[in-house]
Amino acid sequence: MSFIKNLTFEVSSKITSQIIIVISSIFMTRFLTPSDYAEFGMMMVAVNILQVFQDFSIDEAIVQNNRLNDKQLSKAFWIVLVLGVICFILFNLIYPIFHLFEIIPFPYYPSILLSIFYLFDGISNMMIGKAQIDLNFKLIAQAQIYSVIISSIIGLTLAYCGWGVYALVINFISRYTIQSSIIFFLQQWKPSIELEDIGVLKNFAIQRTFSRGINKIFDQLDILVISSLSSAIVVGGYIKAKSIQQQLVMMIQQITKNLFFSYFSKKSEHDLFKKSILMIGVMTLSISIIFYFTAELLFITFFGEIWRESGQLFSILSFLIFTQSIYIFSEIYLNAKGQITFTLKVNIIGKVLLLCCFGLFYFYGLMIFILGVVGVSLILGGVMLLKSLK
Repeated sequence: MSFIKNLTFEVSSKITSQIIIVISSIFMTRFLTPSDYAEFGMMMVAVNILQVFQDFSIDEAIVQNNRLNDKQLSKAFWIVLVLGVICFILFNLIYPIFHLFEIIPFPYYPSILLSIFYLFDGISNMMIGKAQIDLNFKLIAQAQIYSVIISSIIGLTLAYCGWGVYALVINFISRYTIQSSIIFFLQQWKPSIELEDIGVLKNFAIQRTFSRGINKIFDQLDILVISSLSSAIVVGGYIKAKSIQQQLVMMIQQITKNLFFSYFSKKSEHDLFKKSILMIGVMTLSISIIFYFTAELLFITFFGEIWRESGQLFSILSFLIFTQSIYIFSEIYLNAKGQITFTLKVNIIGKVLLLCCFGLFYFYGLMIFILGVVGVSLILGGVMLLKSLK
């Protein structure tokens, strides 16, 4: 299948999925409160930190290598499945300690329900990885669109019926369980019990997992710090604004990672990278500028007056759509070319700079903290871009 056809499947599926998510989010937000989003955000802190170990970046490693035989792919699949079960068990063993000593103040039963995510996400990523190797982006698009439609209907129904944070939890886990089920049964390749060594993936997987682990911790650290010094309403507003910003960045990331990572791993496509990064930069910068001037009005119009402050935060957070997209696409290109050590070093330096931003929050408040985060992201994106263009 040609690059243009694969790009069409990826872009159309991501845009369609995002439109459905945005529409369902608008209605769910009217049925839920900032406190519901604060509780859900706190639960995701614990889930996301442990998530990085559920697949040990094996799904990315198989795409980057793209030369594994069926026996090696089967071993990778079973390893990821076992890791998911281990993460599920660990979460449910450690959680009661967190709950007892109130280390992280999230509710008990919704958190246990949310841990089901570990059992399906790794499998889904592995099957998607195999589809990427085969350049079968039509299958990926089908699974993602169907899962978003069904999970959105479930979430909306539960929110309307007054299920509160449970609506957010079930909406989240149903999306991944449905997606993994669809792609597993529609994928022609199935794992076998005949296995072969996959030591060739070790170096990439270890460094990538370490990098992802740092990202996961710092992605949740701001919520922990802000929640310790702010009210539930402020935390909920920040989580809502950040979640929308992350959804937009994730949509761009998934399009570029799923498609371009496969192509960059198979062949040298420096001209394609330069043309694509220019297009992504212009598009995301335009989106960021538009949201900067309209975010507060959009939040009030679609979500209600109670979300005004959240809209103000999103107006600044929206510039991360531009800076993080440049960083992520450059990272995808460098990782595909085996520059995982360089990207890891830049990531570590970036996290040190982000720690300094928490001082800004403590002394000057949330808005200055967000401006600091945007500044750091801009610097890191510039460094990665310059390295990619060499």
